Amino acid sequence: MFLLAVVTAAQATIDFAQTDKLSESLDALERLYEKEKWDLAIKQGRILMNEAPQGSPVRQRAYDIVVLALDKQSTGKLAQERVEFQEKQKKTSAQLTAEGNKQLADKKFDEAITSFKGAIRAFGGDSEVWYLLGYAFGEKGDKQEAASAYKACLKLNPTHPRALFHMAELTYALKNAAEAEDYTHRLIAAIDKRIEELTQAFLEQKGAKLNDKAIATARKVNALKKNLAQATYVYGLLAKAAGDYTAAKESFKRSTQLDPTNLDAFYHLGRAFLKLRTFHQSSIAFEQAVGMGESRVRDLKTQAKKFLDQNKSDEAVEAEMKAKTIQKRMVQSYYGLAICNWSHQDVSGAMESVEKALEIDPDFMEGRFARAIFLASRREFMNAVAEMREVLKKAPPNSSEAVRAIEAIKLLMGQLTAKEPAFSGLPSEEPPKIFIYQSGKQVKFLPGMGGRKTQKELEAVYPGFSEVQSLLDHRNIPEAIRRLLAMQMEHQHIAEIPSVLGWCYMELGRFEEALDSFKKARAIDPRNAECLANIAYVFSLKNKNLDQALELANQAIDLEPGRAEFHHTRGWVYFKLGEIDKATADLQEALKIQPGYILARYNLGLLSYLAMDYTKALDCFDQVLMAKPDHTKVSLFKAITLAKTNNASEAIALLDELAKKLPPTEVVAKVVKNLHDRIKAAHERHTDLPIPKIKSTVPVKEMLKKAMFFRSKGLVNHARETYLELQRLAPNEFEPWYQLGDMYARWGLSGPAMRAWDVARRINPEHYELQLNYGKMQYRLMQRKPAREAFVKAQGINPEDPNPPYYLGLMAYEDHEFESAESYALGALRSNPRHLKSWALLGMTRIRLGRYKPARDAYETLFLHAPADASIKRHAQKKLWEISRLMAPDRAPSFEHAQDVGKQIEERNSGSDQPPEPLPPPKLAKLEEYGPTMKYDEKMWVLKHLQKFPTLGRQSRYSTRTGKSPELTFEERRWVSKKLENFKSNALKYAPPEMKVTSKYQLHEPVKPSRNPDKADEFLKKGMASAEKGLLTEALAAFSKGREASPHNLEVLMNLGFLHLLAGNFKDAFEAVGQATIDFPTQPFPRLALGNLYWLGGKGKEAVEQWQLMRGPVRFDPEYVFVGRSESIWKRILDINPGDVDAHSNLCIIYLFTGKFPEAITECKNVVSLAPSRAEHQFYQAMAETVLYLKSKSQTHKKEARGLLNVLEFLAPPFPHARMLRMYLDTL
Repeated sequence: MFLLAVVTAAQATIDFAQTDKLSESLDALERLYEKEKWDLAIKQGRILMNEAPQGSPVRQRAYDIVVLALDKQSTGKLAQERVEFQEKQKKTSAQLTAEGNKQLADKKFDEAITSFKGAIRAFGGDSEVWYLLGYAFGEKGDKQEAASAYKACLKLNPTHPRALFHMAELTYALKNAAEAEDYTHRLIAAIDKRIEELTQAFLEQKGAKLNDKAIATARKVNALKKNLAQATYVYGLLAKAAGDYTAAKESFKRSTQLDPTNLDAFYHLGRAFLKLRTFHQSSIAFEQAVGMGESRVRDLKTQAKKFLDQNKSDEAVEAEMKAKTIQKRMVQSYYGLAICNWSHQDVSGAMESVEKALEIDPDFMEGRFARAIFLASRREFMNAVAEMREVLKKAPPNSSEAVRAIEAIKLLMGQLTAKEPAFSGLPSEEPPKIFIYQSGKQVKFLPGMGGRKTQKELEAVYPGFSEVQSLLDHRNIPEAIRRLLAMQMEHQHIAEIPSVLGWCYMELGRFEEALDSFKKARAIDPRNAECLANIAYVFSLKNKNLDQALELANQAIDLEPGRAEFHHTRGWVYFKLGEIDKATADLQEALKIQPGYILARYNLGLLSYLAMDYTKALDCFDQVLMAKPDHTKVSLFKAITLAKTNNASEAIALLDELAKKLPPTEVVAKVVKNLHDRIKAAHERHTDLPIPKIKSTVPVKEMLKKAMFFRSKGLVNHARETYLELQRLAPNEFEPWYQLGDMYARWGLSGPAMRAWDVARRINPEHYELQLNYGKMQYRLMQRKPAREAFVKAQGINPEDPNPPYYLGLMAYEDHEFESAESYALGALRSNPRHLKSWALLGMTRIRLGRYKPARDAYETLFLHAPADASIKRHAQKKLWEISRLMAPDRAPSFEHAQDVGKQIEERNSGSDQPPEPLPPPKLAKLEEYGPTMKYDEKMWVLKHLQKFPTLGRQSRYSTRTGKSPELTFEERRWVSKKLENFKSNALKYAPPEMKVTSKYQLHEPVKPSRNPDKADEFLKKGMASAEKGLLTEALAAFSKGREASPHNLEVLMNLGFLHLLAGNFKDAFEAVGQATIDFPTQPFPRLALGNLYWLGGKGKEAVEQWQLMRGPVRFDPEYVFVGRSESIWKRILDINPGDVDAHSNLCIIYLFTGKFPEAITECKNVVSLAPSRAEHQFYQAMAETVLYLKSKSQTHKKEARGLLNVLEFLAPPFPHARMLRMYLDTL
């Protein structure tokens, strides 16, 4: 550093002028220093040091300032360099973070980790970089490093939700339950707080009508709810691992409510309920998990197949692996469902569930163990042993599974060899001798069967059979089974051994083992008729494979047609199939061959009872009791049959005798005593006998479920065939007749519906829904008497429902019985004060009765409770306006007012102020000619006074007015009313003549375009007539013939398209409308319909293309197009019943297909207000808003459509196509 040279002593003397100058320079130097101008201060200080003398304080001070300035300058430069370096490092960190994000998206986890570490080294890293580093480690599989990074993130930001979430998962996976619970608790609290804040913001935005911001906030809330669902799921896992199943249940339950698509949450919820022994809720959760798993596996397998077709093998393998993971969870869910069914003692359901689990994973050891237990509970010990042997084969040596399997096999073998009580199943004959053939001889005495070798082998086996026969005679069936098993091991080629063994198993009720034995016998001898019949009989007893059982029984009868047992077996199979007539014929044939066949006689009695042939049933039961007087079941059924034929005394005596014979501890004894007491009490009170219903073997529930499935898919013909088949098999069942009539009614087929319902009413006249619907149908068909009878019957069945009295009141109103209509309306309102249609009916009847104030009260109540924008609310508003006019006589022309006007006219004619004589009552025959003829001026004067009163016909004849004018008679009032009604229509009769104009300015009415006749016109008229009656099938047939006659007729094609759409046949609707678009490319009508169909199918782009090709308004001839004519029909229905939701819905569809989109939007809102569950009308409204947006380019319509689709998108489950169409709408 430069320093001033030492000055000489001669220069030490300073004058005062130099001192002042140096002081000023020093002050300036200090000011530069204070202003942090270091460069200037250093420069000025050095100059001052040169100028100041040696030893001067000024020089020393300048020296100090220069040193300080140099230090500050160096410090500043270092700080600037440090800032520049930090900015560079920060920029480098941001660049590395962006690269790491991109590498994460490309699944390059190693490169992403390197980038994030570099970003942290460059700038220390913020919480987000640490989180991304932890996420990359987690995706790579390095859980320890991921946990360390997440902890660093949470140290910088303790409420980072994603870091908390992943830390909870990692600590749970690392078996650190305490930390996992802490992180999960913190995460749930953070998400709950954030959801609460966003919910409040959403409400404020919605209140301020900031729809776009509100929708964005709602999406954030939904995303947070999914995260919260996952967090509560993890918390539930932790609680379950800690043994707190109650807390786990609540957590899993909340998780499933927040995210109904979480399969694992439903599975663990089922496990928690199972641990808490809440079996019903557990089974529901497991079923939900299974249902979702099946759907996802199906989708993943389809996706994998598509990937394979596209040569994307890696993606296909990934999809298959995901499917296998879900299948493992499904196996566990099926196992849990089996445990629930087992706990409910539903062994069949448990067996079915565990078999489904084993079908997915045959190596599922727990399922094998469970199946063995279920088989053992059904006393199928051999099958259970076989199952345990499979477990032993697959279990590792000396493993716990192997030890359990060995212990189970020992236990089952002990049960198998133990002596068991005989099975008391259906009544049967004495155990037959071994090998009874048609000849009636034993094998020992049958010569030449299969040659000498076979004969010798059978003779060698005969001693064993004799021993078995002796055991069977003493009912020691378990020991007989042991002997037969030993004989089977020694003689494996003799079919009779497994055949007899199967019979023994059947006696013990071990039908699966019996079936296996019979199948072995059949494998040895395929033409063994005995085995074929026995297999068929076992199938019929288990109620499975009935078609195969029938085929086997037929084969047995073909081989040996003279065996009564075979005919009985086939009859029993027919009985299980519900073929009562065929079953009866086979049982009669069996009895014809063997008249003493007790079991066949007993079953014939049961069939006769089910066929309502009680005389024949009693005869069969009597013959059985003659042969076996101690037959308990036959005595019981005979008593029931006697009660059915109103022989109560005999039934009571028979039951009394039977109760004395039975031990009081048996279940049958309790049944007999209970039935005896109930029949005796009813007989003494002279009431209907409580006869138990014998359940038919026809699978009514399964077939009804099948028919409903067909109906849901629109396969009406298949459903009808199912109902008809069910009616043939079970003609006395109520549901087939009722549901068939309901299906006919929904499709507009009134006649077939009434015929089906007539039969249903004979079967069950006390069914409320049937009587109500029957009355509605008769009312629509204008059959008033049967409709009234049905409504009265329905009212008697369910007095609490307001619909029957409402319809009775409506019919009374139409018959001008207003007092009765008012009474019925009040009765309906007593049942349900919120029944809006009854309030409307009450108001209308009181108007007709002239009771305006009560009518006003009724309509005010209706207006108050009716939904907003509903047609019934508009009806109430209109009627309130009319009532207010009727109750204001000074503002409307009353009869007295008209009388005053007539008096003034007569005074003017006579010139007298005296009141005229009262008019003589007119004759009834000359009412039209009553009154003097008025001149032109008089008529104009009357019109001048009356033109301000447009509504005249509604004035009550009970209006009062003060004055001395005489009252008119009833006939005079009628005449005046009729005249007043004509005043308005004749107002311009005496008006000045019209001004003549030249043809140049003449306004011509538009000429209706003429329509050229077409070959299809005849079919069009027939189809329109059928469609108006609701006969859609006949209408479609007529339009199809019209298309054959004229393939390019626009009306035919559009009618076909619309009716196919109503029937749910979208493919045929597309085909017809598409052809119309091709044949008439310039017509907007088919373009509109095709666009609507595309929208309904979720294809927004194609729909918009068709709508944009429309040019001009939609025009058509309503005489030949059903969509136009049906509009007036539904409007008439709304005039009668403004609250009819279906009428509003149909009008909405009609307006959509006729281009009346504002009206369609109004009807959609009406439907949603009346029936909020009909979300599809929000979908229709979105379609109408979209078309209006395309026409007007108004953002209001677009926002409305987008908001509706967004609501539908987040329903549970989401509405079909809503998300796809909303995303496309955003691109417009």
